[in-house]
Amino acid sequence: MSQDNDDLIESILRRGLELSRRFRPLRAAYRVQFAPGQFGFVDAQAIVDYLEALGISHFYASPHLRCRRGSVHGYDIVDHGEINTQLGTGDDLAELHRRLAERDLSMMVDWVPNHMGTGQDNPYWMDTLENGASSPFAPFFDIDWKPVKSALTHRVLVPVLGDFYGLALERGEIRLEFDRGSFFLSYFEHRFPVAPRGYSRILSLRLDALSQKLGAGHADLHEYHSIVTSIENLPLRTETSPERLVGRRREKEVIKRRLAQLTERNEVVAAHVRETLDVFNGDPGDPQSYVLLDSLLEMQAYRLAFWKVALEEINYRRFFDINELVAIRMEDPAVFSQAHRLLMTWIERGWVSAVRIDHPDGLFDPREYFQHLQAEALLAFCRRAFTDDPPADRSFASLEPVLRQRCLAETAALSSGDSGVLLILVEKILTRGERLPASWAVAGSTGYDFLNSVNGLFVDPSSARSLDRTYRKFSGPNLRLDELVYRCKKLVVQHSLASELNLLAHRLETIAEADPRTRDFTLGSLSDALLEIIACFPVYRTYIPLGEAPIDERDRGYVNVAVDEAMLRLPTTSRLVFEFIRDILLKNHTARTAPSVRDARHLFVGNFQQLTSPATAKGVEDSAFYVYNRLVSQNEVGGDPDSTGLSVVDFHELNRDRLAHAAMSLLATSTHDTKRSEDVRLRIDALSEMPDLWHGVVTSWEKMNRRLKRAGRPGRIPDGYDEYMFYQTLVGAWPGGELDAAARRSFSERMQRYMLKAAREAKVHTSWTNNRTDYEEGLLAFTRGVIDRPYSHPFWRTFFDIHTLATWAGMQSSLSQVVLKATSPGIPDFYQGTELWDLHLVDPDNRGPVDFEKRRQALDELARRATGGSEGASNLESLVRELAGEPGDGRVKLYVTWRCLRFRRKQPQLFTKGDYLPLPVEGDAADHVVAFVRRRHDSMAIVVAGRLFLSLSKAAGVAPIDFPIRPEAWGETRLALPERMTQGFLRDVFTGRSLSVAAPSEHRTLRVADLFGVLPVALLECDLV
Repeated sequence: MSQDNDDLIESILRRGLELSRRFRPLRAAYRVQFAPGQFGFVDAQAIVDYLEALGISHFYASPHLRCRRGSVHGYDIVDHGEINTQLGTGDDLAELHRRLAERDLSMMVDWVPNHMGTGQDNPYWMDTLENGASSPFAPFFDIDWKPVKSALTHRVLVPVLGDFYGLALERGEIRLEFDRGSFFLSYFEHRFPVAPRGYSRILSLRLDALSQKLGAGHADLHEYHSIVTSIENLPLRTETSPERLVGRRREKEVIKRRLAQLTERNEVVAAHVRETLDVFNGDPGDPQSYVLLDSLLEMQAYRLAFWKVALEEINYRRFFDINELVAIRMEDPAVFSQAHRLLMTWIERGWVSAVRIDHPDGLFDPREYFQHLQAEALLAFCRRAFTDDPPADRSFASLEPVLRQRCLAETAALSSGDSGVLLILVEKILTRGERLPASWAVAGSTGYDFLNSVNGLFVDPSSARSLDRTYRKFSGPNLRLDELVYRCKKLVVQHSLASELNLLAHRLETIAEADPRTRDFTLGSLSDALLEIIACFPVYRTYIPLGEAPIDERDRGYVNVAVDEAMLRLPTTSRLVFEFIRDILLKNHTARTAPSVRDARHLFVGNFQQLTSPATAKGVEDSAFYVYNRLVSQNEVGGDPDSTGLSVVDFHELNRDRLAHAAMSLLATSTHDTKRSEDVRLRIDALSEMPDLWHGVVTSWEKMNRRLKRAGRPGRIPDGYDEYMFYQTLVGAWPGGELDAAARRSFSERMQRYMLKAAREAKVHTSWTNNRTDYEEGLLAFTRGVIDRPYSHPFWRTFFDIHTLATWAGMQSSLSQVVLKATSPGIPDFYQGTELWDLHLVDPDNRGPVDFEKRRQALDELARRATGGSEGASNLESLVRELAGEPGDGRVKLYVTWRCLRFRRKQPQLFTKGDYLPLPVEGDAADHVVAFVRRRHDSMAIVVAGRLFLSLSKAAGVAPIDFPIRPEAWGETRLALPERMTQGFLRDVFTGRSLSVAAPSEHRTLRVADLFGVLPVALLECDLV
């Protein structure tokens, strides 16, 4: 029987693996933002045909699980097991998947394993607030039930009040209410449960009055007394006996039902309860009348507090510093299982074939999480295999424990770069030179590394000094970027993440006290050293494993760099303190280290790693990158604002490295989180190609608009940093020409929202936690004032001149970027709407509705004209010339995107597995050309893209007027063909033109001018003879 069981297990496992390999391969992703009332499941059904026609393989869906009411982004999930019904019904979602499958598309979902939304919409959170640590859902949340502040022992700080607790209480803003058997506390739109034993405090008040009204012998009075007695007999919420806790949960619900029935059938009792509520709710102006309510609030498993208290005292881990997003303990197997049940159902059905993991750096142990996720996905396929062919004498439940272990073993060897059972892509921000940890069972990243590398191609390195000069003109004697980053990280930890630092410092103090050699280290010295190390950390986080597993040398190096730098910056703290922390982080235990202390050290390391990531994210991309505005197009997540661009050689090297280590990574150029869209970014990049002109113009603008500034402290409003950011953003985001009154007003409102967010993120003059209204009003007035100037004003005349140049270069760069994204190693990722020119800014500006009907009609027309009867060269070339002659409508970008994806669909293996070979370019314009070959077996494609078009036009003496740049600008620049290509034909995917390649070696070059006669890009399909 045992052998039969083993054979059955192996058979199911084998069939499960076979099912996993039938997933539609990821070839091109299209990110879609769901939003209630704006874009739901039915709306998504309507664009499936369009996405298929465009050449997309995967509908890349934003989170669409049940979330907080009113959420427009979906990341504040309140139940991982339910869909967001604000977007449609389960049938609507099923129909979407049916249509995707019908068109041979699949779905990639954005999965959020790190946190949940708090509040009354989250049943797990509400149960935890009601029952404290005794709630079966309390282990879901990363709550410290024994925090530094003893007053919060066994309680959760809930920082939702708009003022200090006492003031909110005495103004009558916190109220006790009753509904269908349950008492709850309300604060405006917020509702909080009352602990079961608190019911006794409420119902016992004024019992004599109720007795007089009902009479001593009334049956309902006896029921009322019985309810109060039952409440008083409930086990405390600190009870640890599982049996008594189960009884407590059962009995409290029985009590609520009895109370609901009693108040529904007896109006006297109902009126008595309402009168009791009035007593508790006090009388504004009489502080003494709130004693009862205050006493009741103190009984709860939570403490309501002014939202600013969270900065120092919150005792649950958050997503970054957002109080409404509570971190969950995904390292707990029970939490993992509960949170992924619906996802596994989708995988089992074949609905989902890839996942994007949001914020993996927030996980306690990402490596373990990814392995567990792969194993559970395989188990889901095994469940499907079992269901398709079930044995007569077995249930899946009976086999599941053994199958789960086999799935874990089967997926244990997966590493970074493997497609795995489930294609997992991670939102990991990689700094320059950093790769995904080799131990992660993931296919790749979500593509910010590519975004920054490809953007670097369009920044002219020769302009570095001139850009520095212009930046200093506005910023004054500015800090070096590394010093600014250090200060911003330190500021964020000291203020926004102070509570997390306090917790770590106290845990460190407890560890120190266990050893005679370290017990004299004071809390203050430990806290100061920790702060300094976090501020000096060179990457987002390390991934030091728990237990005795060895540390990756890369992580060891990061820790050493941070500790060494911190010691230099804080010489007043003993080196022994820093060495103590270094030893803990690097797991340098001694034989005398007790097991309990080792466990405490491991917990400290895990929590430390979870803190460095938000410290870096908030300190760098959400602070320093809004201050250091030298060329804001480089201030993207994972970017380097100090960069002088990226050479073609370095771009090739990064592409080859990605092919070797993460060939399935996404290639992003715009996302829902980018600070500006790809086309805004490229138009700002163009300023680096005209640095002297830019310096003169922007200096004149500062003088022209000086009168629009307000007097402030310490200087005029806005300051130079914000003003310089404003001008760059205006160049990048202005649609073009003279807008009519309505469009101008709409643009002004968008720019005001953007500038306000930028100023608050910068945290120099105002912030999200401390709004400085005089600065904010002055900034908004300046923004309005500039945009509202009459078009006859000298500002607009000079603005339109430079904007025309930036747009001319930016549009050509955009076509090059599309081609490079579609053909480089990796998977092209298109953010909704960006197949036409897209000039959006940071969220929420980039998350608005998209006119898909406009795009569908445009693509239908392009396809009709391109394929109407044939795709002959004359047919395609005439179409492309027409599109290039009218670049402003964006159809040329849509056309290039479509043709690239169509070719990629035709040759999928060429781009997912093909070799990457840089091609030499020679001639005066060689540095303005990116060229490479993708080759697999007998298939080959040549990719050629132009760059730095303004610099080229100046060097070649060609006016930057015609679109694209005139062919003579390329002169005799030539492209060397690959050695293997001795003879054959080349066909341009965009124009349909064919070129023959003769055998003699001296003819094996192509003139770039011949390739770029119609577009500044070429994608050549090779037919080898």
